[in-house]
Amino acid sequence: MGHGSDKLYITHSEWMDGGHSSAAGARSRVTAGAFARLPFDCCALTLKAFETPVCTEMGTIYELLAIIPFIRLHGSDPVTGKKLTSGDLIKLNFHKNGDDEFFDPVTFKVFNEHTPMVAIKTSGNVYARETIDQLNIKAGFWRDLMTDEPFTRADLITLQDPLNLQGRDLSQFDYIKRDLKIDDDSANGSLAGINVAATGVGSILKKVSEKLVSSGRAAASLTSTSAAISTTIENALWDEEDLMFEAITAKQEKAFVRLVTNYGNLNCELFCDKVPKTCYNFLKLAADDKYKDTVFHRLIPGFMLQGGDPTGTGKGGESYWGKSFEDEFPRNHPKHDDRGTLAMANSGPNSNKSQFYVTFRATPHLDAKHTVFGRLVGGDDVLSKIERVPVDATTNRPLKPVILKDVAIFQDPFDAYRKRLEKRLLREEDERQGAGEKARQKAEREADRTTWFGTNLAEKEKRKQDAELGKLGMGAASGVGRYVAAPVGEAAKRKEAPAQGGPAPKKKKQGGGFGEFSGW
Repeated sequence: MGHGSDKLYITHSEWMDGGHSSAAGARSRVTAGAFARLPFDCCALTLKAFETPVCTEMGTIYELLAIIPFIRLHGSDPVTGKKLTSGDLIKLNFHKNGDDEFFDPVTFKVFNEHTPMVAIKTSGNVYARETIDQLNIKAGFWRDLMTDEPFTRADLITLQDPLNLQGRDLSQFDYIKRDLKIDDDSANGSLAGINVAATGVGSILKKVSEKLVSSGRAAASLTSTSAAISTTIENALWDEEDLMFEAITAKQEKAFVRLVTNYGNLNCELFCDKVPKTCYNFLKLAADDKYKDTVFHRLIPGFMLQGGDPTGTGKGGESYWGKSFEDEFPRNHPKHDDRGTLAMANSGPNSNKSQFYVTFRATPHLDAKHTVFGRLVGGDDVLSKIERVPVDATTNRPLKPVILKDVAIFQDPFDAYRKRLEKRLLREEDERQGAGEKARQKAEREADRTTWFGTNLAEKEKRKQDAELGKLGMGAASGVGRYVAAPVGEAAKRKEAPAQGGPAPKKKKQGGGFGEFSGW
């Protein structure tokens, strides 16, 4: 029965080597159960932790800057092998706690490899499955718990199901089976040919590529003899405005202004939480009186009213930064869906300066071409009065001047943010100075411990300690045994010399002290 022997039993080594037919079942179980599992926070293509996660409708998560070159080269899903385009990708919004761990933003439950996770297609927010089951499906509340955006059951994408691990088996990925790769040229040119002005993944790619700005240290070390040598390209830090825009967006703050015209007032709400840079440009120009006493140079009844050019010709105007700035088309960006829409006029993609317009009706054909940054909330009768002003049919210029006398700012979240920041910095500086002053006062109190009767406790304690050391033979002029010599100085010179011509005085046996260590 044994392998190559006449033994009536199978040894342990024969069983483990699979030399006997009865071991076939064990081998099949080991083969079927052993597979490499992809962690939920890693890209399925690079097998590394993602930074800008996107997913497909099948729930496979990729790093954005890795999947785009692969799609451009192969045109297929790396995991399933099916056809895939960049427009099929869905931007995911993971939330992290203070310990840098991914968690559910509603229940604050930390995600791990055993947590069922789903994403909502319309918003991209990621939740635990039980959160959606309890608060959305069972309650019949089909709105995103964070953004209040409507969604349906078909918009739920399963990102991780611990009971179904076949989709996370690395050995079954199509690009691993077919050994598909991307070359460096495809990776470097991953943004070429993509309509970055459109919504969706294109706009995300544009934002990511714009944030990756070199610090310039490598170039400076090559061209300058005074700069330190640097052989690596480092990304520059975000400036203060980027951090401010993120804070305003996170707090979902808005601004309110009044356009004072010679026909009346137009009260407007600005979407600082959606398009912060455009709103910041408008508010700063208004605060600097750039719009004061300017004319609306273009009026098309039934379409729009355009102004914001200090020259009044329609060809002038500068942004707050003195150069054109990019369009803002975030996910679910404001649309030209109603009368009184406030948007930026431009001469093409990413050419915004100071000119803006107000619509007289919904103009959906301008969506994703002009940045909408506000809407009319009061003064529709004034807008109707302006719309009836006669115009030149050839130039669309009002025959009676429509003047923007001033822009009154009622609420500016950017100014409030700067004031909060300034107060916080002053408070932190006061705390630092206060801590230093407290430490100095404490040191002075410890150094000057004089009682009401004039006794300095610090000096008294020092004399007491010196007296105790003297009793033990550890005075300032004494050594420790014969191994550590006494200090040589004035104390040694003050020792009494023996009398001239007489016998040397007997040395008294010194009592106490440590003595020598030789007898220990």
